Amino acid sequence: MGTHWVGEQVMRMALRLGINHPRRLPQEVARARVRAMWKQNPEVTRDQVLAGLGCADLLGVRRARELLRECRVASAKRSRTQKQAGLMADR
Repeated sequence: MGTHWVGEQVMRMALRLGINHPRRLPQEVARARVRAMWKQNPEVTRDQVLAGLGCADLLGVRRARELLRECRVASAKRSRTQKQAGLMADR
């Protein structure tokens, strides 16, 4: 049989057919939005981030979890208590 379609091919064909399929949120934009939500509420969950951004398909569950982990790890690295206790964030 033939080869399989990859993301970019599908996107171009969808645009030709007039189907408006949302694209993926750029990494830097996603990181900035998640970081802003996390700064407002450091105990925000992945599901709250997805609901707050209103773009669950553009961000994705896995990327939301990874970006929140980045925020938590960065905070833990700056925390004196975390350093003294030797605790890891989001294992």
